[in-house]
Amino acid sequence: MQSVGRNSAEHLAFERQLLTSHRMRVRVKLQDLDGEELADLTAQLLDGQVNIDASAEVTRSAELTLDDPEHALHLDSDAPAEGGLFLDRMVQVFYGVLVEELGRWVEVSIFRGPVVGMERDGDSISLSCLGKEHLAKGATWRPLTLRKGMDTVAAIKTILRERAGEEDFSFPARGGKLDDQLSLGRLTQPWSTAQELARSINRQLFYDGAGVCQLRRAPKSNAWTFRDGDGGSVLTPPEVSYDLSSVRNLVWVRGKKAKGKPQVSATATPSGSHPLSAQRLGRKITQGGKEVRVPRYLVEVVENDKVRSKKDARRIASSRLQSLLREGVEVSFDSLPIPHLDPFDPVRLATSEVSLSFTLLQASIPLVHSGVMSVGTNKRVTPNRKRIRSR
Repeated sequence: MQSVGRNSAEHLAFERQLLTSHRMRVRVKLQDLDGEELADLTAQLLDGQVNIDASAEVTRSAELTLDDPEHALHLDSDAPAEGGLFLDRMVQVFYGVLVEELGRWVEVSIFRGPVVGMERDGDSISLSCLGKEHLAKGATWRPLTLRKGMDTVAAIKTILRERAGEEDFSFPARGGKLDDQLSLGRLTQPWSTAQELARSINRQLFYDGAGVCQLRRAPKSNAWTFRDGDGGSVLTPPEVSYDLSSVRNLVWVRGKKAKGKPQVSATATPSGSHPLSAQRLGRKITQGGKEVRVPRYLVEVVENDKVRSKKDARRIASSRLQSLLREGVEVSFDSLPIPHLDPFDPVRLATSEVSLSFTLLQASIPLVHSGVMSVGTNKRVTPNRKRIRSR
């Protein structure tokens, strides 16, 4: 979840305002790939939405429809007009709310990334944009070798800075070491390699809505609670299901094998009362004239040579188990827009009929007043104004 405002008090005021009647505004900036502003497209915005999809390599995308009756937004980036749009351009989208407690607008950046597609239809232009991960999905081409023993966090930053041109990072100071020399060949993709390294130290690597590259542990604290009724954000009855193909209720972490010592390992399981626990998913049999329950274990094994202590193994097992239990729950509903959530954020649904935790994997945020936010799916969340205008 992105921090909003200048401090925690302003952040909370922003969140309270989201749940009451409020004024909102969206600002759209056109930038070059270095982030320098070229034009303000706010006045041209007709429609659009930002999509979050944690299952994709690029976790954010944006679809914008711009009004251009004078054909002032030239498609050729070499055109003299400052509004030139092409593949060497980025778009940044800000979602603002007038917070009455503060007496001013408070904004959060919900998208920043390159233009990857463009289509003109009469007086309007449709833009397709992807998050900044897209800029790190080309080929390395210039080979890069990282030495054995290099800090893994530093290695990820080096790859993304020197082979993808990234400068905006929010990374921990350090984390683990490379067990072997790592060489990136000409056709190696920087983003894929960086993701593999992040997983090796049990971190999430993604770009937030401001275009900052985030490297973090899976968060444990709840980022937002979706409630129904007065003072809540839920607008439609939630649809809830469990995907047993992905559910795991036992995580077994196996670490480094040290010569002459037992392998470091640890397990994590939910409490017996959890609906997805081995006990609750088990079956009864009769044994010795008594009914006993045979537990059903759904196991994920994590092999990680960087785990060198029992404490680290327990922490990783617990963190991974919590993520798997949330990801096994599939939830979809419409909500008032909650624009500052990030992919992989732990959230809760608390209604009169349902109370559960899940991971925010998919959502769509509208860029106009008439839209609603979809949670758990990506779909059109505003009327298609271009089609309405053409009728």
